Amino acid sequence: MNYANKRAFTLVESLVAISLFSFILMFYVPAYYQEAHRIQKQHMETTKLRIFYEMVQIELKTSLAHYPNDLSNFPITYFDCQPNKCQILFDDGSEYFVELFQKGVN
Repeated sequence: MNYANKRAFTLVESLVAISLFSFILMFYVPAYYQEAHRIQKQHMETTKLRIFYEMVQIELKTSLAHYPNDLSNFPITYFDCQPNKCQILFDDGSEYFVELFQKGVN
């Protein structure tokens, strides 16, 4: 047999390549899932802030008669908005509180 013109991979070369690929994936996959979890958590926080912002805008611009009484579509436990402060409490326990100040008033 003449091996001088060998063009195919041997079994050992294939096993080395697979082991290197597995070693690289060993570090990549956990980092990928960690980043995906961070992005999902950040998206949830952004959604909560957007809901809070929109509810405050509705509350400050319109009367309670125009406010939707059914909050079952949102994960909201408590919402209160007065002329100088607004507060919202979500089902998962997170809470946002905003106090409004007038410029130049002590």
